Amino acid sequence: MAEALTIEGLRIELGLTQEQFARRIGLSNKGSVSVIERGGPVSLPVALALETLSGGRIDAALLNTDVAMARNAIMHGAAASWQLDQRSNAAATAVGDDFDALDDALRIVVCDVCERRIDAPGERPCEFVDCPHSPDELAVAA
Repeated sequence: MAEALTIEGLRIELGLTQEQFARRIGLSNKGSVSVIERGGPVSLPVALALETLSGGRIDAALLNTDVAMARNAIMHGAAASWQLDQRSNAAATAVGDDFDALDDALRIVVCDVCERRIDAPGERPCEFVDCPHSPDELAVAA
């Protein structure tokens, strides 16, 4: 397995001095390159420039938390959208033209206290003490 490409490794691979490399990735001086080569903080634009310059061999999400959070949100949003599409297709097939039944099949129940989905099968009980679906509250209600 090949070793991960470092920022310094990329610069050397490209045959650039720190000053030339700084200009290529949007930094003002070679001192800034030295800082990021040693693991210092990397701004969002510089992280994306490094990823582009490396052809994706350096992951901007590993260099900058804003990139990581944005990509994570996109991935979770896409996954949630896919799951909803799958549920919609399955529900539509099951109920046909009965739109009230379709609406019921697609309804998602979320707890007002902890904001967790509580209608999914196999969902763990809530750990919030005051939550109506916590094990303590369920025992009192029974």
